[in-house]
Amino acid sequence: MTLARHPLSVEQLAVRNYNERLIFDECWRNSASPWASAGIDGMHVADLRDGAAGRLNDAALQDLIGDRIERYRRLGNTTSICGTDEWRAVARAICISDLEALERVAERDEGDFSETPCHPLIANAQPVVEDVPPVLLRDLFDRYMNERAGTNEGGGIIEAEIHLAKRPKLFRQTEPALTAPSIHPWDVS
Repeated sequence: MTLARHPLSVEQLAVRNYNERLIFDECWRNSASPWASAGIDGMHVADLRDGAAGRLNDAALQDLIGDRIERYRRLGNTTSICGTDEWRAVARAICISDLEALERVAERDEGDFSETPCHPLIANAQPVVEDVPPVLLRDLFDRYMNERAGTNEGGGIIEAEIHLAKRPKLFRQTEPALTAPSIHPWDVS
């Protein structure tokens, strides 16, 4: 069994998908494309309704929304695998959130921007707590050296100056940002 790095409940995945679909709609409306006049595909809506009701088999669900579930797996929000009950629950929630988002799109087409979800899965979900912002490696090193500079552990100021002189070779500006939760396992003090 694999643990998700940034696990979200089924409801939170549905809300995240719902919000992403609305952001996507907003971006297309702000572009020069005729997005708002394109209309909504009735066959797609029927497939989403069948998926939300649990009438679609795994293969049909995979074709319909499997790419988004896989994206959430890569992001570490879920560990569900196609064919499991957990995966079907996530798939049904994504179908529900897509239907809700399409309802908002239709409302926006009519000029209504109230954006109030109706389905309890979306309306009653706990908000997603966003991750802490990433910490750049060079900032983490500076913070560490500032904490150690006032003590006699590790040589204080003199050692800090030596390390700062070597830092351009040790830490490039292009290093990927580390988040605080991913650094805690390295903390040995």
